[in-house]
Amino acid sequence: MKDLISFGAGNMAQALIPPLAVDFKVKAYTPTKTRAKELARLTNGDVLENLDSLEADVYFICCKPQQFDELASQLKNKLSREALVVSLLAGTTLKTIKEKLNHQNVLRLMPNTPSQFGHGVTLFYSDQQYTDFIELLKKSNLMVEMNSEDQLDRVTAITGSGPAYLFEFGRIFYNALLEMEIEAHTAKEMVAELFLGSATMMKEREQDFETLREQVTSKGGVTYEALKVFKEAGLSDITNKALKANYLRSQELSQS
Repeated sequence: MKDLISFGAGNMAQALIPPLAVDFKVKAYTPTKTRAKELARLTNGDVLENLDSLEADVYFICCKPQQFDELASQLKNKLSREALVVSLLAGTTLKTIKEKLNHQNVLRLMPNTPSQFGHGVTLFYSDQQYTDFIELLKKSNLMVEMNSEDQLDRVTAITGSGPAYLFEFGRIFYNALLEMEIEAHTAKEMVAELFLGSATMMKEREQDFETLREQVTSKGGVTYEALKVFKEAGLSDITNKALKANYLRSQELSQS
């Protein structure tokens, strides 16, 4: 079995790496070991105690972008020369990763947290082909190749951060149900089923999103009135502004 080392073991690592444990022996490293122990448990793997011995076939860079400089200084020239480096760093370019690690085989991925349930969307981009590895990821993710790193950063604002936006809507609906005197556990379950059922319709039905919306919206009815409030409040403009802010932050990270 091949070896995989993950530097960092946060939410994205815990979403994407566990399905790979079928094909790789996983070792996880974090400075405090706490999250590394969690990833090791999820993958039936091990905790990497230090950075002295780093031989592996695949390395995952899963730290925060702001932590990469320090990590790279510890890893430079220590990685197996033919191994693949997989970066989950938002806004950090292939060029930057290659230079700071002195390593040429680099693949950028941007997954989202639903990957851990087999329903994730993972964007990928590289200047080389890593077909076999991408095929492994396809077993548990919808893999979508990007045409450029800029496109990856722009689309990440939707697919990568999108779950957080949906959870925020979920929070709003949940609190509204509580105000209607629905018990907390039931309210959470109701919101989850609402999202799951709606997502299933979006995936299974051939109609576009606007048509699906219209199918539950009678002119002059209660849903129509609620949607009218969203439109008058500029929901589309607010959303587009938020997506732009997300992208601009990724560009700031790439400059740091």
